Amino acid sequence: MPSIRHRYIFFLLLLLPGAWTLAQTRLSLPYCLETAVTNSIQIQQTTNSLELSEVNLIVQKFAFLPGVNGGASVSKSFGTSVDNFTQQIAESPYTGSPNLGASLSLFQGMSKWNNLKKAKYSLESANYSLEDLKNDIRLNVAAAFFQVIFAEDQLKLAKERADLLQKQLERVQAQFEAGVKTEGDVYGVKAQLATERVSLVQQENTFKRNLLNLVQSMNLDPSEKYLLMRPNLPAIDALDDLPAVEAIFLAARASNPGLRAKAMDILSMKYAMKSTKAIFYPSVNLSYGMGSFYSSNNRPLIRLDPGPNGTFVPVYGSPKPLGEQLSSNFGQNLSMGISVPIFMNYSLRSSMASARVSYENALLAEQNESNDLYKAIQGAYFDLIAAKAQLDASEEQIVNVREAYTYAEAKYESGILDFYTMIEVLNNKTKAEAGLNQARYDFLLKQKIIELYQGKQLTF
Repeated sequence: MPSIRHRYIFFLLLLLPGAWTLAQTRLSLPYCLETAVTNSIQIQQTTNSLELSEVNLIVQKFAFLPGVNGGASVSKSFGTSVDNFTQQIAESPYTGSPNLGASLSLFQGMSKWNNLKKAKYSLESANYSLEDLKNDIRLNVAAAFFQVIFAEDQLKLAKERADLLQKQLERVQAQFEAGVKTEGDVYGVKAQLATERVSLVQQENTFKRNLLNLVQSMNLDPSEKYLLMRPNLPAIDALDDLPAVEAIFLAARASNPGLRAKAMDILSMKYAMKSTKAIFYPSVNLSYGMGSFYSSNNRPLIRLDPGPNGTFVPVYGSPKPLGEQLSSNFGQNLSMGISVPIFMNYSLRSSMASARVSYENALLAEQNESNDLYKAIQGAYFDLIAAKAQLDASEEQIVNVREAYTYAEAKYESGILDFYTMIEVLNNKTKAEAGLNQARYDFLLKQKIIELYQGKQLTF
């Protein structure tokens, strides 16, 4: 009788296939969209650029505050020099001088204010550019996701055809053994089955390749196991309430992040040009400083001793303490200055010309973005209408080909219809089913693109 340990191991082995299934990552469409955005290196780079814009905005805000600097120096010269206090030759002293200063720009032709506005709009442009990049990534991943679904549908149809022909081969083989069918009939079915198996291998490779493209677009590990979660297709209604192209474009102009980023670039360049004009104006600066001084030769006079020939010799005490000297030598200064630009080797006007050209280029970039957006909306509008027409035609076609297949199958079973005609009818049915699946997902994707242009979130 097996031990409890052996039975426990056997039980774990039974659960192992289920554990592998549970370990598979489920690839739902919302998961793919958000994972692609999270793992995108482009998004990370753009986010880093956005942080730089935020830092620049903070810098421009703090530019209105005064700059404060402090310092101290200590020196010792070697040899003798004239003592500043006794006016006699003496050993060079130790000296020290702490200082603290502040400066404030009172007027620079509004350059600080314009730089602040420029940084503000540059940050808004970076935010819109980031959102526009996220939308592009989501659309590309959604298209890749539907390619995987379509390939999976094709693979399923190929398997069904191969299974059907395998059963047909078994039936014809039995009929051949019973003397009803000829050996040529058997070889004909075998040849068609071999063709279908080649097609099955091709469809498997296409499915794996499309799945690999989807996984790589999300920067996931291709060696992991993945399980595709098919989205529920919503009810497909008529396009009677579809707005006109002009209405969609007006909505897009107000919400499209790519176009709004260009609009922010125009404002940023506008204030950059204003800031450049400030170099033609005088600048007014206010400065304040305070400091003190210490010297080891700063000694108090104690007395005058009689010297030769009726002279007196001064007698000095020890150097005054550091704190006393710093207090007695403390001084302050306040100054205001004005600087007027007169001639700077044409650098002022060249800077102004460069700023003006950058502003004009921003205007052209916004116009080009607007034109491209309108063309894209026109194309998406046409694609949606064409996708709906294709879907309607596919739905009508599938009804007819399925009925034709049912009718042909019955005639084939009764021996009225030959095998090759039956295969042709089956091919028409397979193509129609594949076309219907593709038309459904294609219409859904085209519909979501129009909704995105209308300012709606990309959700499935």
